[in-house]
Amino acid sequence: MDWRTSLLLLLVPSTWASDYWKFKCRYEDTRPDVVCISTLRIVGVANNKNYSLSMDSSPYHICKPPDANAGAHCTLPRPINSTGVKHNFTFAVEAIDAARWYEFHLVDDQMTRPLWGNYSPSISRRDNVVCVDGQWSSRNSNSTFKWRVSLLSNEAYDARIISHLEAGFSSPQDVCFRMPPYRYPQYEVRLWTRYNLAGSPWTKDYYSFNVSGNASVPDRPPKFVPNGFSYEPRSTELYVYWVGLSLLEFGGPDFTYILESDTGNRARLENDYHAVFYDWDPTKPANVSIWSQNFLGRSVNSSVLKVPILANSQRRDPQNLRFNVRTNSLIWQPPEESKGLTGYTFFWCDTYILSKFCGSQLKLEELPASETQFRFEGHWENCLWGVAAIYEDNSGTGIHWVFG
Repeated sequence: MDWRTSLLLLLVPSTWASDYWKFKCRYEDTRPDVVCISTLRIVGVANNKNYSLSMDSSPYHICKPPDANAGAHCTLPRPINSTGVKHNFTFAVEAIDAARWYEFHLVDDQMTRPLWGNYSPSISRRDNVVCVDGQWSSRNSNSTFKWRVSLLSNEAYDARIISHLEAGFSSPQDVCFRMPPYRYPQYEVRLWTRYNLAGSPWTKDYYSFNVSGNASVPDRPPKFVPNGFSYEPRSTELYVYWVGLSLLEFGGPDFTYILESDTGNRARLENDYHAVFYDWDPTKPANVSIWSQNFLGRSVNSSVLKVPILANSQRRDPQNLRFNVRTNSLIWQPPEESKGLTGYTFFWCDTYILSKFCGSQLKLEELPASETQFRFEGHWENCLWGVAAIYEDNSGTGIHWVFG
């Protein structure tokens, strides 16, 4: 009698075991092998287990036992017929006092990576939709495919995949996807695919091509930061600050920002985040407008910053700004004018060039009127800080900067 018949035997069908075991097999591209890896949560079998695997009732092949980093690793000869065939696997886990066998079934497409081949697909585009048809499905298998599409420019995007009908095509396509709303940049499109079956592997490499958007005027203007100005009485210079557009939003080459005030002052653009108006008249309120612009023209809309009368406005300035090294906090006293004061906006950046703004590193925090300090979690040396008092009637005097 076979020694196995005297042990505790349990045959576990795949449908019953699916909740607590993992199993996958792959045909190796360059070797005539089938490689299978199994991670099992074994119950009722002692340590010092032996693992083996049989495919289609062939002799069992010894598997490498699992360790802390990987499951049991089994290598079997590849069957002669491996096109659309359903295969039966029996995975054996044996010890001195017990043994278990797990049965499951896989078809070839669940173990095969699709091949791209040396084909040039047809690439069609309608507005912001792209469809790719290389007839990969008919060349590889009768199975349907699952796709993953990534778009790379200055940032990476996972594209939204849609049906060929939703894309406006009457004939089937391999894959269709929507482009991001940014029209101008060139994207590298990367495609991965696998058979649309549970556990089937993705292609090892990707198929890539480039698509470009059409140039247009920028879709939107930049946004001024809250209380986004500061005034220098001695030089009569007004600095204004905003959050710029990302490169993908430029819409075309020769991108810049255009600023105007309704008092007729012209601004000098310092960088992509702030500008300065010279000879500012502090006795008059003003509106400052900003547009995005490229070689095709300005954005349709502008952002507007309201600047109040700044003459004799010291009573609305936050007072006595200083850094407390012991508490790692910037502290200040409230403005002398408390009527209508609703809070503060605190600005800072970790590094700065000796200028009037933090550039792209700007951070800000809204604080209630009862709080007159801001505690830093990190280092404070070589930091730039700013505090703006907020009033109900927009009469605040803007940002007051302190250099660390």
